[in-house]
Amino acid sequence: AAKESIGGGAVGKGRGVVSKCTLLLRWAVKVGYIEHVMKNYKFVNTRNQLYRLTTKAWETQLMDCNIPDLVLQMQEAGTGVEVKDRVYKLKKYSQCFTASGAVEWVHRVVFDNDGSSLQAVRFCQHLMAEGYIRHAFDPAHTQFNPDHPAALYCFTDSHALGAVNPDPGVHAGNLLRTMQDNERGIALSTHTKLGRSYADCFLGSEAVNWLVGN
Repeated sequence: AAKESIGGGAVGKGRGVVSKCTLLLRWAVKVGYIEHVMKNYKFVNTRNQLYRLTTKAWETQLMDCNIPDLVLQMQEAGTGVEVKDRVYKLKKYSQCFTASGAVEWVHRVVFDNDGSSLQAVRFCQHLMAEGYIRHAFDPAHTQFNPDHPAALYCFTDSHALGAVNPDPGVHAGNLLRTMQDNERGIALSTHTKLGRSYADCFLGSEAVNWLVGN
């Protein structure tokens, strides 16, 4: 039988804390750590939407990385990505790098040239989602896309995670690892939605309550 929801909000916690946790979980869905059981749904703090943790190979690699140190390595002259002034449509943009250059560097340094470069693309998408890198001139360009004709990016201020991740103190790998912990992690159970059973999942409200409590 499906497990009952533990409630829509965290008892004894302010709305600001709950809202911050909800934003963090939406970010976790955006960067691929959590997914809706029916795919392509953003995170909602509710009792009738089901989510589960993802287990992609690149995420396991990501959990073992010190992201701030890695970003500093990317910026090192001579050994990092090639950062320089570049021209696009006759306009110069200062101190930026190409998406292909970033993917090549991440694939070589982080993944040791192992496997498909797609995992390096996802890693760069994660860096952009956390606010480590941004598009060189278009603030509306919020998704890292190596196929974009104007795929120029630059580093943001050091350790500034930006507005997408509402809590800079939360490391994505640590969050995923704790959620999966047998003792401290979020309770996973089988739920039924629209006549279909989904194993090892949790309600949106359960995720928010767990995050507030941890």
